[in-house]
Amino acid sequence: MNKTFVHCAFGILFLFLCNLTFAADLVKLPRGLAAWTIDVTPSPRFAPPPQPDNSNSAMNSSTLSSSDANSKSQGKAKNPPPTPDGSVHNVGKITVTQDKDKQHMQTKFTDGTSYETWSVNIGGSSILMSSDRHGNVFIGSTQAVPFGPDAFSWLKEEFLQEKKPIKYLGKKCFHYKTEILVVRGHSRDIVPHELWVDSETLLPVAFDDGDELGVYTFMNPPTTPLTLPTKFAKLAKLLIP
Repeated sequence: MNKTFVHCAFGILFLFLCNLTFAADLVKLPRGLAAWTIDVTPSPRFAPPPQPDNSNSAMNSSTLSSSDANSKSQGKAKNPPPTPDGSVHNVGKITVTQDKDKQHMQTKFTDGTSYETWSVNIGGSSILMSSDRHGNVFIGSTQAVPFGPDAFSWLKEEFLQEKKPIKYLGKKCFHYKTEILVVRGHSRDIVPHELWVDSETLLPVAFDDGDELGVYTFMNPPTTPLTLPTKFAKLAKLLIP
């Protein structure tokens, strides 16, 4: 997902010094030392509908009629809506690592490029720095934070689908689902949102925002403090000597 938005450090600071819970404590993301990845694929709602089994048909598959061809073409997956800059679903994986006063997020795209964001606390001041796909470093960000805490702002207890946890991806999960209004440029769409939350830890297991499905994997936290790369350290020093 490559969703452009107005620079907004407050909304972008993604779990920086995380001492927060989100959506009325229904789902939490780690605070302090932590590391996780999010594997991103197009939402299952864009998958093609199941096709009938014609294996017993006497018709030779090489001589499809025009009506059969039309039917087959209609079974193709729908194209997901493009983002404001025209790109469609090009995020492949997001990796987040954080210590007590730094957080690093790397977004890898399916074309092999990546986008990097550092949130740091220096001398009591918080700084958000990013590098684009070309390696340019700047203050703030032109990328929305995918699958971060803001992604759960829609969540309410009333959206719980089952009274008891269900099994999903090998975990017992609370399952939430609803539809919300999403504004994309000049269009307004009603988009399904679905979230699975680990019933024991309240960590997200997977989130389908109607465009993309993100599957979370939580790993061992870093054992040493994070170190800013040189280009980010130089930029931070210019702002806070």
